[in-house]
Amino acid sequence: MLAMLAMMLLGDAVASPGTTLLVVAVAYAGVGLVLFVLTAGVRTGVGAMSLILLATDLGPRDRRSFAEWGVLVELLMTADRKLNAGTIAPAQHEALWWQAYECLGAHAHV
Repeated sequence: MLAMLAMMLLGDAVASPGTTLLVVAVAYAGVGLVLFVLTAGVRTGVGAMSLILLATDLGPRDRRSFAEWGVLVELLMTADRKLNAGTIAPAQHEALWWQAYECLGAHAHV
């Protein structure tokens, strides 16, 4: 990143502004492509998540939070099953996921 900044600041001394822009754009895209390829395994590896209740002596707030998380997990699993079965469109699947994201924002204290 520092090299790109130096290239932008010293661009007029080294090359024309057009050439500097081209070099910086190609370097930026190249770094992005390398990072995309390196993280491919991580991006496709997320497919499951577990929700475990460890404490035995929970208060009402903790039990309510646990139940709400369970509802969100069920919503996401249902959305995925329906998309895989072809009973809903990709846009409907995305809408269900956004519904879950909005609930997560409301329960960020958990």
